[in-house]
Amino acid sequence: MSDPALDSSDEVQVSENEYKPSFLEKALRKLPISVFNRDKRPVKVSACKAQASSDFYSHFIEKKTYSDEYRSQVLDFCGQQEPITFDKLFPKHKYRSIMRFDSGTYADVYKVRNPKDGKWIVLKIVRTVSKSLQKQLTSVSFSGTETFDDIFNELVISKALSKLHHRSFSEPKYLAHCYPVLLDAKLVKGNLPDNFVRGEKCEDTEESPQRNEPFSDYTGAPIEFVVFIMKYGGEPIWKMIKEKRIDGAQLLSISKQVTFGLAVAELCYEYEHRDLHISNILVKKTKKPYIRFHVDGVFYDVETAGFRACIVDHTFSRLKHRDTVYYKDMREILKSKKEDKVTLQHQVYKWMINETNNEWNLFCPKTNLFWLYYLFSTLQKSSLVREHPAVKKEFEQIAKQANNMKSTNEILDFIVQLTDGN
Repeated sequence: MSDPALDSSDEVQVSENEYKPSFLEKALRKLPISVFNRDKRPVKVSACKAQASSDFYSHFIEKKTYSDEYRSQVLDFCGQQEPITFDKLFPKHKYRSIMRFDSGTYADVYKVRNPKDGKWIVLKIVRTVSKSLQKQLTSVSFSGTETFDDIFNELVISKALSKLHHRSFSEPKYLAHCYPVLLDAKLVKGNLPDNFVRGEKCEDTEESPQRNEPFSDYTGAPIEFVVFIMKYGGEPIWKMIKEKRIDGAQLLSISKQVTFGLAVAELCYEYEHRDLHISNILVKKTKKPYIRFHVDGVFYDVETAGFRACIVDHTFSRLKHRDTVYYKDMREILKSKKEDKVTLQHQVYKWMINETNNEWNLFCPKTNLFWLYYLFSTLQKSSLVREHPAVKKEFEQIAKQANNMKSTNEILDFIVQLTDGN
């Protein structure tokens, strides 16, 4: 009796036109493994061999993913031994509608009410993949994903900046309230469930919110995400400007808060943001007239004008913590940026390349000044600022100083003198 696994009925005739290997299989064939060498002539493929090939692909991908050293470090950081599911982390009976309100190149951002206290919390969700797998599957598009080593760096940076909200025993000379408070982080597996929705429609409105489509699974790799769970930092400043819910004096206060926040992190951690465009600044209303910053032991009270600034997205940031430098190598990223129209934002990227000489591990505080120059120069063009000549003049003066100084700390005294003089 013949072995059922080798029964001829399992064999199928596959012609050159009919056989269409998957996108992943095409990529895997480029690896130096003989099992993937298949000629283009019509061949007979047994079902058991096809299954074995599929199993090999899955085994190869899983091995590369689960053996990633930084994946283990991400799990340790998150206090996990294995990834958790979305349904277990955000059960539907507690989190009925998790609304997406922002998206970036590498992440989607959602907000939801914390069932414990009813306050908004923010979820930054990033698809993760093994760097080793990414390097070997060169023909596969990994657009919109982060490697485990880069996401681990961002986790460490986010936690360090979050500590600046309190004068900790280790860093008593530094205090800044303009970075997101990281509440928790988790490595999560599987697609997003249907309680994650697109838009900001409330559940009790007539129009039902559209469900968010799962992240595309281009590679067939295990579907894993890192979820940053943070306190709500506010709305994007560009949205407030567009809807005219803010005035020129308030924009000036927010810009000063950003400057002081950068100075604190720069001195405390040798921090550089490296991507501080207008979409990465949030604002939230506050009743406090002043916000206090501690800059190397010196106290500064900055007027809020009714708004508190929050600097977000540390994907490209650089920070030194306990003698270890955490950063993202931006050589390939900036090399691939091609714009039909050169904006000030893209000019800043070029300035950073020249300043760092593409050595992204090095501390180059001038990059923070590049972004401050961008910020003050961009906001001064707003009609909300142009309506107030005195405010516009102060924007221009600070932008000029940012372009001439070497570090953010140097500009603080100038801002204080300028504020006192006015």
